[in-house]
Amino acid sequence: MFFASTLLLVAAVTACGSTDSPKDTLQVNPGPGGGNNDKDSGDNGFVVDDDAGNHPVQDAGGEAAATCNLTPPNDGCGLAPQCGCNANETCDITNTTSGAVGCVKAGTKSLGRACTATGECLEGLTCQFGSCRPYCAKVGVACTVAGTGVCIAATDENSVPLPNSTICTLNCDPVSPEALCGTGNTCLWFPSLYAPAKVTDCSFPGDNAPLAACSTDYDCGIGYACDPTKSKCEKWCRLGGGFPGDCTTGSCKDVYGADAPTISGVKEGLCQ
Repeated sequence: MFFASTLLLVAAVTACGSTDSPKDTLQVNPGPGGGNNDKDSGDNGFVVDDDAGNHPVQDAGGEAAATCNLTPPNDGCGLAPQCGCNANETCDITNTTSGAVGCVKAGTKSLGRACTATGECLEGLTCQFGSCRPYCAKVGVACTVAGTGVCIAATDENSVPLPNSTICTLNCDPVSPEALCGTGNTCLWFPSLYAPAKVTDCSFPGDNAPLAACSTDYDCGIGYACDPTKSKCEKWCRLGGGFPGDCTTGSCKDVYGADAPTISGVKEGLCQ
C-alpha cells in the first residue's frame, strides 16, 4: 500500500477515522485517492437525529446511545459511538499527536470507498488507509457495522499506539476488491497480523507490475498479492476448479494453506 513514513497497526476493536490519517501496517506512502463518489443508497447505520435535527449520538450499529461520551483530551465530540456533531458532520481526529478531535463536514463516499480525507466520506465514517470506515471503541473486538471486521489500533513507527486511533477493518474480497473498496484501492489479506483474527482490509495498491519482484503485498497492484514462496506479484484466484476465468495464465494454487482466505465459503489462492 515507496514509502515515506511507516505506521503500524495493532489488533483493536471498533473503528472510526482521522483527518490526519496514519498509514497501514506495511503501507508507508499514501497513493492517489481515486474511488467512487457513491452516495449511500440506504440507511448508513450512523445517523441518529433528535428533534432539533442535530446528531447528539451516532452509534455504529444504528442504535441511539443514552449519553454522548466526549473523547479526551479536548472533548470536542465523541468518536465511538459518534456524537456531539451536527447533521452531515463526522467526529474525527484532528491532531494525531495529541488525539484531539473535532467535527468535520462529511462527504458522499460510502463504506470502503477510496478517499484521501475524512471530508469525502459519509457522516460517521473516517478516511483511514485510503478507505472510508468507522471508528471503534475497543481493540480486538469485532465491529458491528455490516462489511467491517475487527477493531484495530494504529501505531507510530515505534509501535506506540496513536491516541484515539482505533478503527474497523473492512471485509473485502481479494479476488474482487472493487466490490467493497471501490475504484482505486486493493484488498489485502492479513492471516496473522491481528491474531487470532484473520482479516482482509481495503488499502492503497502498490505500483509493481504483475509477476514483478516484491517484498510485501503493499508492493503489488489491485487484485494481486506477493507470493510468499516466490516473492512475485501474483493474481488472486478462487480454488476448486469452478472459476476458470480467474487466471489468464497458469492455474489457481493453494499457496497459503491453512492461512488462506475463505470468502463466501470459497478458499482463495494465487495464479501460478
